[in-house]
Amino acid sequence: EDFGINLSKDGSRIKVSNVKVNSIASSSCMLFPGDEIVEICGRSLESVSLQEADELFNSEDVDLTLRPQSVGLHQENFLRVRLRNPQAVEASHAEHQHANDEEDDALFDYRRSETILRLREIVAIQSVSTERQRRSECGKMLSWLEAWCHDLGAETFQTNMGKSPNKNLTPNLVAMFKGKKREPILVHLHFDVKAAYSEDGWKQDPFLLLHEDKRLSGRMGGKCDIVAWLSVIERYRTSARDLPVSVVIIFDSCFEIGSPTMQGTLEEVKEKFLKSPSAPSGDEHILQPSTLLLFSSFNPSDNIEACMLKSCRGLLYLSVSLEDAGARDEGKCTCYLLDRDDGVDRRSDVLLRMIVPLLSLQLDLALPSAPEDDTAGHVSLDDEVFSGFDLKDSIKSADDIPSKLMQASVSFHGISQPSDQPISAYLSVRLPPQVPPEQAELAVQDILLQQVPSPAPLQLSS
Repeated sequence: EDFGINLSKDGSRIKVSNVKVNSIASSSCMLFPGDEIVEICGRSLESVSLQEADELFNSEDVDLTLRPQSVGLHQENFLRVRLRNPQAVEASHAEHQHANDEEDDALFDYRRSETILRLREIVAIQSVSTERQRRSECGKMLSWLEAWCHDLGAETFQTNMGKSPNKNLTPNLVAMFKGKKREPILVHLHFDVKAAYSEDGWKQDPFLLLHEDKRLSGRMGGKCDIVAWLSVIERYRTSARDLPVSVVIIFDSCFEIGSPTMQGTLEEVKEKFLKSPSAPSGDEHILQPSTLLLFSSFNPSDNIEACMLKSCRGLLYLSVSLEDAGARDEGKCTCYLLDRDDGVDRRSDVLLRMIVPLLSLQLDLALPSAPEDDTAGHVSLDDEVFSGFDLKDSIKSADDIPSKLMQASVSFHGISQPSDQPISAYLSVRLPPQVPPEQAELAVQDILLQQVPSPAPLQLSS
């Protein structure tokens, strides 16, 4: 009872009948009604009475082996979790209030199973944005996320849909986590997913997270990223440490249908969190390059409509290496992802300044010329290239394909800076249909060569 779990007997099986609100079990997302408990602390519950099972919940840490509730779930699919006694949790919080790195590692072991089970709960919410009948689940997903962000001390708001033609969509959620550095980084995550059916090859419930062959499976989409980011923030909070930098997270509710509301969301975010305090009132402000770099498959230009270019098929992965430290003009350094200490290798700043134009300029990738007898000039819905679009369910004719989906986009994945070696940046280009990778590589190279500080040698590899 201290854990907030009620058990019931179903034949010879012990099952979870109820998980109490605001209990250890519910707040840790450990258990769901209908789950069968196979073992408690290594002891099998076969032929064990309900009273005996209840008595096993008296340890400081209770290790459970579960068989999650699911139709047709195979016998071997078990989930192992750890519940902590309420008094032990409070003692751990007090003990780790001023935790050092070694104590943080101990906390991580305790939180690893909790993180996976949070993912299990978030996957169970069927936030399918591509199907009108299930978009209400996106609203449930938004409420779940907002509650977790509030628990972590975030300032949140839901975006204003206004008179938008997309009023039938769920608002986006924005959360601000304050850190030591006031200038925030902006992170784009999405909680909507594509539909999943047995016809697509799913052999089990896609909205039940399973552990098979040492891998997790389920319709996760971008939910893994959400749980990863918030779990890291939660780890800082639990160990009584400040975040090293403020973080603004945009939780996108309709990424899988092109993020049609992202333009307005960015304007609200800039106004609330990213406006320079020294800027005169009414002055136009833009996102800093460091902000742009944290967007995945996104080109935040002023005239963008369908912002996210997720639905272009084909990825070309590139790495850019810079050997020379290059220009050291502090006045030109516009990226704030690095420590300002003089000992920091400035090649990162130089490389970031080179990459920024790739995220703000449209790559000149012309589509192959259409045959003379092709008067329509569009990609046919029956063409093989169309199979790469995520929007197939919502697009009824080739004319409905947003023009933005026919353009290339560049994503920035990070920088590797080993000592005494060339510094490298990692990019990917999402290709429009029928565009050869070689053409995209040349276009990227042309833009980079215009930015490279002479005489720094540049190397591009795919």
